[in-house]
Amino acid sequence: MNTKLAHPQNTPQSVSSLPASGMPAESPRERHVSLSPPELTYANPPALEDDLGQSVPWYQQWWLWVICLMVALLYGLTSFAYAYTPIPISKNTLPSGQTVYVNENHAKPIVTIDTWVQVGSAQEDDANNGVSHFLEHLLFKGTPTHKVGEMDRILESRGATFNAATSKDFTHFNITTSPQYFEEALKLHADMLLNANIPTPELDRERAVVQEEINRSLDSPFRQAFDLLMAGLFGPNHPYTRTTLGPKTNIANIPRQGILDYYHRWYQPANFRTVITGDVDTAVVLKQVEGAFKVSDSPRMAGLPAIETVEPRPASLPGAASFTDPNLNTVKYTLGFVTPGFRDKKTDMALDVAALVLGQGASSRLHKRLHEQLQLVDDISALNYTFAHNGLFLITSTLQPDKAEQAKPIILEEVQRLLAEGIDEAELVKAKTQTVKQHAFLTESSAGLASTIGNIVTIGELADFSSYVPLVEALTVTDVNEALRRVVTFDNGYLVEALPESMVKAAGQSLAEVDTQNRQALAQAAQTAAHGGAVGAATSELASRGSEAESGAVKEGEVVDYRLPGGARLLVKPTPSTHTVAVSVFARGGHLLETKPGASTLAAGLMNKGTLHRDVQQWADELESNGIGLSVGSESDYMLVEGSAVADDFNHLLLLLEDMMAYPAFDAEQFDKVKTNQINILKASREQPTSLMLENLSMNLYPNHPYGLTGKRLEDAIDKVALADVKQFWHRQFSPDRLVISVVGPVEPKQVEAQMAQMMSALPRSEKSPVASAAKPAKPVANPPAKELVVKDQKPEQAATWIGYGWLAPTIPQPNNETTIRDYASMKVINSLMGSGLSGRLFVELREKQGLAYEIGSFYPTRQTPGYFVMYLGTDPKNEGQVLQALDEQVHRLVSEPINEQDLEFAKSKLIGQFALAHDTNAKQAFYLGLYETLGIGYAFDNRYGQMIGDVSVSDVMTAAKAYFTRPNVVSIVAPKTVRTENQTP
Repeated sequence: MNTKLAHPQNTPQSVSSLPASGMPAESPRERHVSLSPPELTYANPPALEDDLGQSVPWYQQWWLWVICLMVALLYGLTSFAYAYTPIPISKNTLPSGQTVYVNENHAKPIVTIDTWVQVGSAQEDDANNGVSHFLEHLLFKGTPTHKVGEMDRILESRGATFNAATSKDFTHFNITTSPQYFEEALKLHADMLLNANIPTPELDRERAVVQEEINRSLDSPFRQAFDLLMAGLFGPNHPYTRTTLGPKTNIANIPRQGILDYYHRWYQPANFRTVITGDVDTAVVLKQVEGAFKVSDSPRMAGLPAIETVEPRPASLPGAASFTDPNLNTVKYTLGFVTPGFRDKKTDMALDVAALVLGQGASSRLHKRLHEQLQLVDDISALNYTFAHNGLFLITSTLQPDKAEQAKPIILEEVQRLLAEGIDEAELVKAKTQTVKQHAFLTESSAGLASTIGNIVTIGELADFSSYVPLVEALTVTDVNEALRRVVTFDNGYLVEALPESMVKAAGQSLAEVDTQNRQALAQAAQTAAHGGAVGAATSELASRGSEAESGAVKEGEVVDYRLPGGARLLVKPTPSTHTVAVSVFARGGHLLETKPGASTLAAGLMNKGTLHRDVQQWADELESNGIGLSVGSESDYMLVEGSAVADDFNHLLLLLEDMMAYPAFDAEQFDKVKTNQINILKASREQPTSLMLENLSMNLYPNHPYGLTGKRLEDAIDKVALADVKQFWHRQFSPDRLVISVVGPVEPKQVEAQMAQMMSALPRSEKSPVASAAKPAKPVANPPAKELVVKDQKPEQAATWIGYGWLAPTIPQPNNETTIRDYASMKVINSLMGSGLSGRLFVELREKQGLAYEIGSFYPTRQTPGYFVMYLGTDPKNEGQVLQALDEQVHRLVSEPINEQDLEFAKSKLIGQFALAHDTNAKQAFYLGLYETLGIGYAFDNRYGQMIGDVSVSDVMTAAKAYFTRPNVVSIVAPKTVRTENQTP
């Protein structure tokens, strides 16, 4: 039932030192965010990278595709020291039949509206499969009172964030905004849901956009694997075997009237569950909702149609399917079993616990044995995924081809062992407590809480939300083991295997033979399990500190600035009304500090692999048994250690933080493992065309600069790094005078200062590490290309062509340098104008007007030395020439046409509003405070950001555009050698 605790908003950044895209991270890594499932589709995917969003696009995290809606329940406690506090939510049924759920919380000036419609691909038939998702797109195309694009512009001018998503059981639409704009946003929200025009010109253009989205799905091996798994487990006539996107032929041919009929059938207030969370008054809100959701004169059904349930096909023999893809260089296994889902809540919750024990976190059984001990897989996970009427218990893994045959039986063996031995009491306590503490993080933001509530009340009831944690706490070892043995039966299992085409050819083996072998492996596992057996196995404490320092008179939200011994900077922001604490430790330097390229990447991977006081397994166990999140990453300008915990565990978090930074084990065996894993991750990232496109862009924009250390270049560098290089780098990097530490949560600043000061005495001291020079680049400053450079790569088979345009761009502003401040702010505004949201020029001109792309946008991340500005999109291969011309036209327009005042103010207000909403958790606030201090502009820049953007003028934008977009740029294209068709399995 993991899926009920949170609905996906953004995919978290990988905690490995290199993002999947090869791009340097810049936004806070969210520790507790769900992951997007293969069958969940968005109207408008988030931007690839900017200061306000994630830096790794969710669709590039291919190894996460099958972790369908998984909540990253990563941390626990050996006893329930953290008291779960129920969240007050009122349920209200309006005269129209609409259900409204309200959580009134005045801690932060943010509010979210999230309406869930109980209709998805499961309510379709073969003839109209894909209509739910298509309709989700079309609802953004205007109403009788708001023309196409007007709603988008209004919301974005208020800084609101909004999107929609479709799954098998639901479609939902959400807006997060400031309280002063709530009523306006609510009226727009209701107007869109009830009074969509669906004009014919927009309908025809959007057909092309959705078909491009389908093209993109054809390039995802895990999405194809998920579809095969669903078909194999549920049978050909089950509603869950229909994909949310549907076939391209349906999208091309479904008539407007058919879409309208479907719209009027399901989009009625009685089928809406609207969740409102944040800074609102409940009584006022209910009146506002009732007034906003008045049904128009459009024809509507008198009553809602019944939602039928269909049982999965009965299976008596294991099943298997396999496919090849010429772009794969890794093997991917997906093993699934049908569960009763939400209809049997106790079993569902028990399977949540079992999945945690089996395959979630570094101390889980599968990860410990397959990844850590035997080094047979690059990634492995288990998940209990719940639909409204059934569910899936999934195990998914990614591994190198030469490890595939060895790994497969051991994966099955570990599942057999779990069935035979069951979980033990210690594992149960840890897994149960993970859920309790995770709840605090999942519900910290208004959007996260709204999504969590909306998802669970759409497939269940409000009582299921409030009772989930207490019911999990009541589970026994017997409950979990009995649930496992009822559901995870190998004779009903289904295994899907995605293989590199070259591997199958080299083996001289047909896919039919692969399927037969996999069925036999499952049958053998079933026989072993039936006999109650399992295959035999292949192969000092630091003291916690506190401080009795007297409390100072500090206001909530006020930042207190300390200089610690050794030169470290400490920023503390007390937020007494919250329940979690976040710590960000920035170490100035990162790739810029390396004398041996790749050393920081390996240092980041190695620092979470044990310390002098805790070996790798003890380290993982202590983190995951005490509710503490602790990760380390390496970026171009800095290394970043991020920690989070509930407030009761803050001292323990600091204890582990010190152990990680001051006493890393740097074990030789773990070093070899980390190096191999990092190289495998880099190789696998190039399976995705978007990753390859951005890798080529970065390497050619920065041919002789650390910012270009990505992809194949980083892979080659890592291979040459020795353990001694990593130790030397760590000694320089984590010297106190390079550190900026930010702490946000219900803490007492003077006590934090005392604790951190004592921690500094344990850290290494570099011989020459003056603060003034700590952030200076170790390599020459990047220079723009001498002329436009076009880099084109081709993949053997691919459905879409990906294009990226990149220019070198301004650095972060330099203190007291008006030119750098003006250029930086102007480029942020240009990014807002060009590629941010549904009103960006690229989106409007190339997607809305011409239907040339589904995925499109721009990003301009903040960097210490010259950064880059990128425009990107994915398109049908036949449109490549047209798209290149259209992009050139938009660049020409930017440098030759002054932006009008109205568009300028719109772009600025959108940017300012989004920046405010990007601070809705303690982790994000800690990140931004530390980031700006680390990059040299000062933490107070976080408060001055809005004024800086507000000061940008029309002439500033034109000056910046001419200065940067008339320079030679790099064009990166990844195109197919042969175009994959819809009916062609990868």
